[in-house]
Amino acid sequence: MNAKKTVCVRSTTMFTVSSNSGIAHIGNPGAGGAGTLLPGALEGSNVDLARQFTDLITAQRGTDLLLAPIRERSEDTDPIYRYLALLDGKRAEHEDERLLYVAATRAKARLHLVDHCEVKDQRAQPRKRSLLDRLWPVVGGEFERALANRTTPDAAEPEARVTPATTILRVPTAWSPPAPRPSSIETSAWRETGSVLEAVEFSWASETAKHIGSVVHRWLQTIAEEGIGHWPVTRLTAFRAVLAHDLRVLGVPETELARALARVIDALTSALEDQRARWVLSKHAEAQSELRLTGVIDAQVVNIIVDRTFIDERGVRWIIDYKTGLHEGADLDGFLDNERERYRDQLERYATLLARLDSRPIRLALYFPLLKGWREWEIEKQSRLI
Repeated sequence: MNAKKTVCVRSTTMFTVSSNSGIAHIGNPGAGGAGTLLPGALEGSNVDLARQFTDLITAQRGTDLLLAPIRERSEDTDPIYRYLALLDGKRAEHEDERLLYVAATRAKARLHLVDHCEVKDQRAQPRKRSLLDRLWPVVGGEFERALANRTTPDAAEPEARVTPATTILRVPTAWSPPAPRPSSIETSAWRETGSVLEAVEFSWASETAKHIGSVVHRWLQTIAEEGIGHWPVTRLTAFRAVLAHDLRVLGVPETELARALARVIDALTSALEDQRARWVLSKHAEAQSELRLTGVIDAQVVNIIVDRTFIDERGVRWIIDYKTGLHEGADLDGFLDNERERYRDQLERYATLLARLDSRPIRLALYFPLLKGWREWEIEKQSRLI
């Protein structure tokens, strides 16, 4: 064989009969022993697709031959090399177009494509061989219109921009700041009591009970924000693993996890089945969950978290606090009455801060999801909120 010659045999059709392939049999899918096309079969296949396609290509091209001599560096580009480079370039272009098609057709509802182009001679031009270049026949007009509507002058070229040098100012080593001027205003440090309000909340509870309450509060907030209509009781079954994960993250030990998870699911199930709780979690005017506020009460800085607040159809602002405690005794009403007195001062502090933001009448309530219990009351003295 002459080293300067090349034997090149290439197929010109999608299917070429070879000794490996055998004679083609043309027919209809599902008839005469032919297979069928099933949507999703490719994605659901459990075989090595790369190996299967490699074997297919090997079998199809079993008799093809593509040879070329090794070119010396000093030698001019051979036409055969130029032809091979052209084929590689076309193959790369087709692969880019395929990837662009696959990416664009995976959008479920809306597709956003972001790119930029160069401006030469007052005309928008995409970069050669870029993905934008492939789409230019379709989107080029949008870039041209954007260029025509541009009202700001062209930005300076990068070469023309001058960045001022950064100046670092230092003081002498022995320098010290001057003494402050005497003030005529007397000041005193605030006493911050953010934990005082929570002392009552968990003084009786174990750490696990505290974590149960935190998870229940978080998911009641999620239900309220997503909408009570999107949360049938059966949906909780799909979130068992998520709820268990939340408890583990908070530090619930594995020995207590099953009982804690059952308490959380019981509380959320009860809330979703209780009509009063569904009203609390429904959409209302100015509704907010886990509202954090900071204010000053009796010369003390107070930090609070309001579980649920909203304005009802009568124009009354509700402040509702969730309680995830249990009562195993007989006198449930007596227990709920005692809890109302126990947390009265806490909720009225909440009302004191909210009254400074809203002049509407305020009504307070405690909700016990595990007991489906409810206690509400008005502020005895509205003057306390001023």
